[in-house]
Amino acid sequence: MVDFSEELSQAADSLAVCVALIGLDDDGALCVVACNDRFLRLSGTADVGERAFSVALDALVADSAPSGFIAALHACMMAPGEPQAPQ
Repeated sequence: MVDFSEELSQAADSLAVCVALIGLDDDGALCVVACNDRFLRLSGTADVGERAFSVALDALVADSAPSGFIAALHACMMAPGEPQAPQ
């Protein structure tokens, strides 16, 4: 598979919004595949090295994202078909 994380990060940096591309790693855990600097600042992460992606989502937002959001996001990613609103 071709790694486009650097190109996606650069494109996202040109936007005036926080952007993160979130996926599932091989173990089914949520991970950030690419993001812009605004997302890193929002998460309180100054740097993740040389943009060494993918990075576990919990490592970036564990202290700032509500636990219900993380659980709902994971359930959405794991559900087949169309995403559903959290219950």
